[in-house]
Amino acid sequence: MEHIQPHIHSLSISTVTCYFLLKLEPNKKKQKQKLNIRNSSEEKDN
Repeated sequence: MEHIQPHIHSLSISTVTCYFLLKLEPNKKKQKQKLNIRNSSEEKDN
């Protein structure tokens, strides 16, 4: 039983990781757009 446990654990970690990557991927694109907007506004200020 104990040596099955780590495998299940790592499997769940990879599943959670995949889930978060899928969830975060759209957000990253939005963040990049925000960063681009911020950068361009800073350039105008300078």
